[in-house]
Amino acid sequence: MYLTGKMSCFVLIVVVFVHVTNTLAQTVFPETKCFEKPIPEDASLSCDCTGNGTEKVAQLPGSSFSWPGYSNTSALRLNNIRRELNGTVFVCLMQVAGEENRTANYTLQVVFGPSDDNTAVMGPSTFITDGSRDLNLTCTVTDAHPPPRISWSSPFTCDTPDSHICVFKPRVPEDDGKGVVCIATNPVFPPVKAAWAYYFLNLSYPPQTEPEISANLPTEVLRSGNTVTCTVAGGKPLVSSVIFTCTNPTLSDRDDVIGETSVSSSVVIDTALATANVTVCTCSAVWDPDPQLYANTSEAELLLEYQATVNKFTVNSTNDLSVLEDDNSSAVFQCDVTGRSSARVSMRKRGGWMSVGNTEDVTGNETDSVQRTLVHTYTVTSAKCEDMGTYTCTAESGFGDIISDSVRLTVSCE
Repeated sequence: MYLTGKMSCFVLIVVVFVHVTNTLAQTVFPETKCFEKPIPEDASLSCDCTGNGTEKVAQLPGSSFSWPGYSNTSALRLNNIRRELNGTVFVCLMQVAGEENRTANYTLQVVFGPSDDNTAVMGPSTFITDGSRDLNLTCTVTDAHPPPRISWSSPFTCDTPDSHICVFKPRVPEDDGKGVVCIATNPVFPPVKAAWAYYFLNLSYPPQTEPEISANLPTEVLRSGNTVTCTVAGGKPLVSSVIFTCTNPTLSDRDDVIGETSVSSSVVIDTALATANVTVCTCSAVWDPDPQLYANTSEAELLLEYQATVNKFTVNSTNDLSVLEDDNSSAVFQCDVTGRSSARVSMRKRGGWMSVGNTEDVTGNETDSVQRTLVHTYTVTSAKCEDMGTYTCTAESGFGDIISDSVRLTVSCE
C-alpha cells in the first residue's frame, strides 16, 4: 500500500504538471517587439519574440523561441539593413512541448531614397505654343520607399502643386528658358531624404505680330520699278516662307530674305498693265512647327502712278487731213489723254519740233492721285502751206515716261 501510495502521488504530480503546462501553453501567444517605424537603409534591426508567460514557457522542457533562418533565440539582430530586404516577412516561432507551433510575423519596412539620380521631370523636349496651351510636366521617382511627397518650385503656379503633375500655361516669349524644379521628399525623414530634378523650358512659338507691309518710296504713290516689302518678325523658329502678292496686275514676290530676327519678301511694281490706280497687296506667312498657330494676314491698299496714256489724237476727227490753202479750212487737233496730276500734255509740229498750243496739266491744280481724262485742243483757223506737217501729241507721266501719237496735216498750195 505504501508503494502504491507513492506511485499515486507521482502520477498525480505528473498529471498536474502536464495539465499546468498545457494550460499555460494555451494562454501564451508569441508577439514581435521591433522598431515600429520604417528603418532607414544602413541602420540596424533589433527584434524580440515575446508573449504573455514567455519566460515561464521558455523554462519548460522542449520549449523554445526562434526566428527561423535568422536566429535560434528569441532575439533577432541584423546590421546594415539594405533596401533589398524591404517587405521581408520575419517569422517568430514559438515551440512548446506537447503543443503545436505558434508564430507571429514582422514585416520589415526599409526607408530609402529618393535620390537625384532616380528623380526626373518628364516633359516635351520642345513645347510648341502661342501662349494659350497648357504644358503638362510629370515628376517621376523610382527606387524610393515609401512613395515620396512631391512639390514644385518654379516661377509658375501649378494647377495641382502637391501632385506628381504640374500644369501651367507658359507665356511667350518671356518664359522661354526658365526652369522648373521637382522636389521629392521622403515622408519619414523629410529633412534628410530629399531629391531635386530640373526641367528647363524650350519653347517654340510663332511671331507675335502681324506681317508688316512697307514701301520705300519718296512719295505716297507707287510707280513702275518701286519695291513693296512685307516683313514677318519674331518667332522661334522664324517663319519658313513669306507669301506676298499684289494685284493690278497680279504680281508675285521674289525670293525670301532671311535675317537674324525676321523674314521678308518684296514685290516690284509694274504699272504697264495696270487697269486702275490702286493695287491691293496681301501678305501671310507659313510657320512650320504648327501652321495653325500663325494665320495672320495683312492687307494694304496702295496708290499707283501708272503711265499717262494718249487714248486718241485726231485732226478734224481723222488721222490725216488734206485741205486746200485757198479754202481757208480750219484744222482742229484734239488729243485725248488719261493720267494724273503729275501728267502733262503738249503738242509739237515736226520740223524743228516747234511747240504749238499750250502745255496743260491733266488735272489742273488738283494734287490727288485719281486718274482723270483731258482733251487737249489746238486749232489752226485757216490752214496755210506753212501749217503743213506732222503733229505729235505727247503725254508725260511726270516720272520719265513719255507717250505720244501723231497725225498729219497736208495743205495744197496751188
